[in-house]
Amino acid sequence: MKKQNLFFKKYKNEQMINYWDEYLKYDVKYTSSRRYVHYFNDITYTPWPFHISWTVFLFMFFAVLYLQHFVWAGKALLVALVLMLAPIYFWILELHYDSVYLGKFNFKVRRAMVGGFLLFLVSEAAVFATFIWAYFDRYFHTPAVLGGTLAPLGIELVSWNAYPLWGCFVLLASGWACNQAYYAARGGSSTMFYLWSVYGIGLGIIFVFFIQLSEYVATNTLSISDSVVGSCYYLITGFHGIHVCVGLIFLAIATVQLDSYTIDRDRILVYALALTYWHFVDWIWLFVYLFLYVINGSIMYFDTNLINNYWR
Repeated sequence: MKKQNLFFKKYKNEQMINYWDEYLKYDVKYTSSRRYVHYFNDITYTPWPFHISWTVFLFMFFAVLYLQHFVWAGKALLVALVLMLAPIYFWILELHYDSVYLGKFNFKVRRAMVGGFLLFLVSEAAVFATFIWAYFDRYFHTPAVLGGTLAPLGIELVSWNAYPLWGCFVLLASGWACNQAYYAARGGSSTMFYLWSVYGIGLGIIFVFFIQLSEYVATNTLSISDSVVGSCYYLITGFHGIHVCVGLIFLAIATVQLDSYTIDRDRILVYALALTYWHFVDWIWLFVYLFLYVINGSIMYFDTNLINNYWR
């Protein structure tokens, strides 16, 4: 049994060495064949973006079928999710090798990556702004068929001082913990960095699985089909929850890389970008909490009381 394990280990190592040896040869050949030499990163051929594109299509396709209550769509959605995560992992692995072992990401490339990442955050903010404006369109133009209220009578909206308030505290504490981890990494303390980062990631997991999902379970009278308000509520909070999950994966990958000493304290760009994304998610939640819970709940109950007094 021991000899068999050694055989598989040796075979796996040889296979990985042959793969990266061929990759490096192709990369050198591709780079040297360029007519103009510059300091930017020449991206060689990689199949993973193509695979990510069709798996994302499958994921969205089965998600729509699942929302239409197809019986088999839930299992197909999970399979599409696994198929989507596999090429994402291998693409990140290739980028990791290009940066750490091949040394392709120089200062100019890293600065361009920061600019592109900031533009990505601007586009994400625009998407959230469109969703929130769809809610405000109903907020400022309440339909007469619903009695002039945001939601039909009898629909109880989520209270602002219950799960959403706890979510604010947990997300802000998580951002503060990840900040401490970043400063510990800049100071060269790998142990404190790892502890603070794990603590911040743990708070993010608590937000998703123990606060947001518990809020959905406790919201018995409000469903996604209850007028525009219910649709906007589940769309905005669900979309934010997906971004929280992406941020947790981003932070976890950056933590593993930095804890494995593959990135020194002077090159912690990956964790800085993950931290920026995490703070972006925190700010989005504060706006969602203000617009969707505090203002929405107050106006909703106020209008309901007016109508009840009128019919008395």
